[in-house]
Amino acid sequence: MKKIIRIITLIILTLTAQQCFAQNLSAETAKSEIERVIISNLPENIKNDAKINIRGLRFTDLTLPDGQITYVQVKEHDERFFPRTIKKINICVDGRIMQVVNVPIEIEVYKDVLVASEPITRDQVLSKENTTTKSVNVADRLEFFLTSDILKKDPTSKKMFREGEMIDKRFVKVKPDVVLNSEVRVFFVSNDAVMITIDATAMSDGLLGEYIKVSNKKYNKTYTGKVIGENRVLVQI
Repeated sequence: MKKIIRIITLIILTLTAQQCFAQNLSAETAKSEIERVIISNLPENIKNDAKINIRGLRFTDLTLPDGQITYVQVKEHDERFFPRTIKKINICVDGRIMQVVNVPIEIEVYKDVLVASEPITRDQVLSKENTTTKSVNVADRLEFFLTSDILKKDPTSKKMFREGEMIDKRFVKVKPDVVLNSEVRVFFVSNDAVMITIDATAMSDGLLGEYIKVSNKKYNKTYTGKVIGENRVLVQI
C-alpha cells in the first residue's frame, strides 16, 4: 500500500513540476500572431492593403513548454495567390516545432479603384464626371481593377457599367502607349544602367507596364520588353 502511495505521490509531483515549466497559449493569441505572419508573407504589392480572416482554429488552448513562442508559415509549392485557401503554420518554442496547424483563411485586399458614379453605357468615354474612386476589396480581381490614372488616356467602355460597379479593365478600351507596327525606342538596361538604345518595330499593342515583343530588322532580332512610356520599351539584360 505504501508503495502505491509513493507512486501516486511521484506522479503528482512530476505533473506539478511539468506545469511549472509550461505555458498556456490561447487560440485568440495564436490567431492574431498567425494573421501577422501570413500578411508578412504576402506579395509586396498587396501586403499593406490586406486583411486576413481566419475561419477557425482547431484548438481553444495549447499547453506548450516554457520558452519563446514563434510562428513559421510553411513554404508552399504553388505560390499563386488565392483569396480563400489553407495555410500550414508551425508553432515553435525556442525554434523547435511543437504544433503544426492547418489554418483556413480568407484574404481581403482593399485598393482605391475606379468605380462608376452613375450608369455608363457601352462606348461611353470614362471621365471624372461619370466615375469616382472607392476603396474596394479586389482580392479576387487583382489583375482587373483600374485607378483614376487611366482617365488621362480617354478610355471608353466596352460594356454597360451599373452605378457603383468597379470599372473592370477587361471591358475598357484605351489608346495604347505602343501601337502595333509603330516605331519604338528600345532601352537595354543592366544593373539599372542604360547600356544601349536602338530603334525597333512593335509586334503588338502595349499599355504602360505591359510586356510586348519588338523586332529590329538591322540585327534581325526579336526582344521582349516592358512598356515604360509612349513608344518606349525597356529590355532588361
